Amino acid sequence: MVILPTKYPDNQHLIDLILIRYSLPAEKVTIRYEEINKQTYTRGIEMKTQTRLYIDIDGVLLTARDTRPADNVTEFIDFITENFDCYWLTTHCKGDNRTAIRRLQPYMTKETLAKLSSIKATSWDTLKTEAVDFSSDFYWLDDCPLQCEIRVLKDNNCFDRLIMVDLKAENELLRVIDLLGKV
Repeated sequence: MVILPTKYPDNQHLIDLILIRYSLPAEKVTIRYEEINKQTYTRGIEMKTQTRLYIDIDGVLLTARDTRPADNVTEFIDFITENFDCYWLTTHCKGDNRTAIRRLQPYMTKETLAKLSSIKATSWDTLKTEAVDFSSDFYWLDDCPLQCEIRVLKDNNCFDRLIMVDLKAENELLRVIDLLGKV
């Protein structure tokens, strides 16, 4: 989030400089204007980067058996792509997000696929945790992480960042939206 004084609402050049300086994509930055006071003035520009969200496909967006879209998947995708810096963490994407889109194409609308195409690719060889940036603020959505991946999370004091998804539970993705909405 970038906070600018309301006194200068036409600060596009300043916004552009901030985006370039911090290598931020414009669509992921929220601009908020506040009345200027001593505290705001001395604070200057407040910036908060979006939390990363690592996403599996099978068992999170698609059911594991009798493959179909998970209940409430469209609402879920809308929520995560609007509120998080999203990354694929799935066997269907190792360095190229187009493979993930191809996996989802038979099950999603064109509008939903367009939103999913904004999700960034990750690269990993053996464990999904190889692609996780442990220095960032993140959450990881998965239905069945390996025990050794759980150990890596624990070793990095990040086990609480794993959100287990169980699509057999009723309204599971709505539960995950509620949980992520509180972070």
